[in-house]
Amino acid sequence: MTVSLSEAMQVAGGVFTKEFPYGPEEFCYAGGRYPFLEKKPVSLTVANLGGRKVRIELEGEVTLSMPCDRCLREVAVHIPFQSEREVDFSKSNEERAAELDETGFIDGYDLDVDAFVCEEILLGFPMKVLCQEDCKGICKICGANLNEGECGCDRTEPDPRMSVIRDIFNNFKGVIMGAICPKNKHSKARRDSRRANWKMTAPNLVKCSKCGALMMPHRVCKACGSYNKKEIIAAE
Repeated sequence: MTVSLSEAMQVAGGVFTKEFPYGPEEFCYAGGRYPFLEKKPVSLTVANLGGRKVRIELEGEVTLSMPCDRCLREVAVHIPFQSEREVDFSKSNEERAAELDETGFIDGYDLDVDAFVCEEILLGFPMKVLCQEDCKGICKICGANLNEGECGCDRTEPDPRMSVIRDIFNNFKGVIMGAICPKNKHSKARRDSRRANWKMTAPNLVKCSKCGALMMPHRVCKACGSYNKKEIIAAE
């Protein structure tokens, strides 16, 4: 809805107040569409301050239906708004824009009430919507609403910093898991004792100088009991 401000500009100190219904049935923002559950009439007051300056006062409140950011349940969000702006019509639209006077809802002497209200709703738009302070959200696996009860899914999330090591275990499970499993791992002592048998060789034997039986060198012959042809132990 467009309102002409020329009426207030013609009378010094002139003030007029009107109420307007807010027309749109839904509010669109950032790709979302939020229907209005309640819209109270918008109160608009325009006062001539002299010197081609006017003061514009806007007041109203709306209620939007918005989804909860955690469980997606529809929530009624109440947004009241109240604004007061001063506009200097002695300046052009370009001059007001250069001075960061954000009055894009004014074109000449025409005031776009819907655009003004939309701007105020954006200023009061909530950053986060929750159906309740301790909302548990939805299950990431089955999508069940956890506020209504547990779904039984295993939602344990491993530490993402261990993802590289977990990938190594998955790729080389047959090689690595057997090495680190205590049930299949042998001690160093057992390993060394097993390897010690690899070096065993047959002993060197010599003939006894008296009886000719095989014997260990530099030992007493077990057959005749002599050493270097001398009887050391009496043979039975």
